[in-house]
This record gives sequence, C-alpha cells and structure tokens, in this order.
Amino acid sequence: MNAIMWLAYGLFNKDNCVALPNVGGVALGVVQMVLYAIYRNGGAKEQALEGVVKTIVVVNPLGLAEVFPIAVDDEKGLVDMVNNQQSLEKNKEEDAQGKNVEANDSPV
Repeated sequence: MNAIMWLAYGLFNKDNCVALPNVGGVALGVVQMVLYAIYRNGGAKEQALEGVVKTIVVVNPLGLAEVFPIAVDDEKGLVDMVNNQQSLEKNKEEDAQGKNVEANDSPV
C-alpha cells in the first residue's frame, strides 16, 4: 500500500526519483499478496497431519540424529524396528571391542 501511494505521488509530480524505486516495491507487494493467498491455510494442514503422523528421533552419541516419521497406527512396529537396529549396532560395537565372546570362539 505504501509503495502504491509513493508511486502515485511520483507519477503525479513527474518525479522519477520517487516513482522508479517504488515500481519494484509495488511488484514485490503483489508477489507477497499472491504468496499469502496461496499459503494462508498451510498451518491448518500441518495441524491435521500432527494427529496422523508422529516422529521418532534417535540421537547418536556422536551427535548425529535420525528422524523417523511414522503413522500413528504403525507406532509399535517402528519402535521395535528402531530398538532392534540399536541393539544390533551396539552388539557390533561390542564385538569390535572384543567384549562379546561367543561360546564357539573360545578354545576348549
């Protein structure tokens, strides 16, 4: 609105130093209004998805994090999968350090 008024003032007084910069302001204002019209209900869609999808964040001690978006009805299955993967990774680390010794590995 402000850019439109200054553009009109510059055109009315035939002052190009006022009118020309406000042409860009008017164009950017139109773009802003178009984007607002397109995305004004974006928050409602996001709130509707919150009831359908949950996220599980697995934080690694090294600082890396994994995010797993899941459907609410599949929550138990993914939690079990993540727990199994974490236990497998932990076992691999322990095996690499030599903490786990299988019965078949020890000489008798």
